[in-house]
Parts: sequence; structure tokens; C-alpha cells
Amino acid sequence: MCDIGRPFSSRVDQGFIGAHSDVGGGYADSDLSDVAFQWMYQQAVNAGVNLGALSAEHQAVSNPIIHDERRADGFMGAIHSNDGDRSIYYPNDPFSSSARQCERRERGRCVQWEPINPAERQKTAPQFPDLSDMINENYQGNQRGTVDMAQYRQWLQSNVGITVN
Repeated sequence: MCDIGRPFSSRVDQGFIGAHSDVGGGYADSDLSDVAFQWMYQQAVNAGVNLGALSAEHQAVSNPIIHDERRADGFMGAIHSNDGDRSIYYPNDPFSSSARQCERRERGRCVQWEPINPAERQKTAPQFPDLSDMINENYQGNQRGTVDMAQYRQWLQSNVGITVN
């Protein structure tokens, strides 16, 4: 229950392995998003939300396919080339030591920020570790491969505090 007289300031950022839809769901060929779902479920239960049990299909990860939309022929493949990670910069990056410049505008609004110092590329989320050593590479279309779930489960238990089946 939220205390109306007190501002709600409890926000938790947690990184998970995978592309956007691998984490949030959307791929019919993978259940890797159940990791983030189980974490969110546990966060809600720990906060006192009265929830029923998760269905059996969401309690285990049995097909941990990871995707790379830069290899797709669709929307994301047309936007991002397959030449490495995308550059990610934020105008108010707390880890930045330089000012930001708008690189691209759409409808009068900045949609892509660049740093003055390119060496600051992707230092915006140091709390999210590189988990790429847990990926069994085997590119097929937009599928990058599979996640080594034994290794990922151990990392999740040690670093996130959840047990995933």
C-alpha cells in the first residue's frame, strides 16, 4: 500500500542478459524473458503485493535463445548496422565528464546525443556487467545463440539474489 503523504521513490534498475525483447518478452522461440519476469514477481511479493503463484510455464527457463536484431531484415536491422555495440549516450549522464551535444533531431526534439569525448561511449550503465561469456554463439538469422543457463543461474543467485529454475 502506498502512503499518500509520502513521495514514492523506490525504483530499482536491474540488468539482464539479452536484447530488449529477450528481457521484456516478445519472442515465441524463447522463454529467456521469464528470468526478468521471475525477478519482477519476487520484487512485488517482497514489497507486500498479494499475488498468486506463477504458472508452471513461467517458473523455469527451458529455451534460453538470445537474439540480435542488428542481424534482422526488419525494423531494427535497418536502423543499426552489425558493426559492434550501438553508441549510447545520455544528455544528463552522471558518469560523464563532458557536456552533451545533440547529434540528431526529429520533430524538433533531440533523439540522439553524442559526447564531446568519444571515449565516454557506454559508460552510462556501469552497474550492468558484461555477461557475454555466458552466450553460446551460434548465429542463425536474428538468433545469436543460447545462454549457458547453469552459469547464468549462478550469476543471478550471487548478484541479483534470485533462484531461477
